[in-house]
Amino acid sequence: MCVVAAAGSSKQGHVFGLGALRNEVLPAFEASSSAQHPFEEPEIITQWLEEVEAELKQSREEKQEFQRRFESMEKIVQSLASHNA
Repeated sequence: MCVVAAAGSSKQGHVFGLGALRNEVLPAFEASSSAQHPFEEPEIITQWLEEVEAELKQSREEKQEFQRRFESMEKIVQSLASHNA
């Protein structure tokens, strides 16, 4: 919890500025700081990066397809405009 880290604590473990909330906030902070974050595992990071890269590749391909379709439609509109002029 950032509040505890940012506020700091005394040698006795009292968190500055929390007063009576210390008993509620500190146990939650200690539990979360001792639990391992899922992104700390290299395999999970690697898998997550591969998924993000695959999604990015798909997004780029979709963007290119939309760009091709847009350019085709633009040519059709220009052609129709020149025939009506």
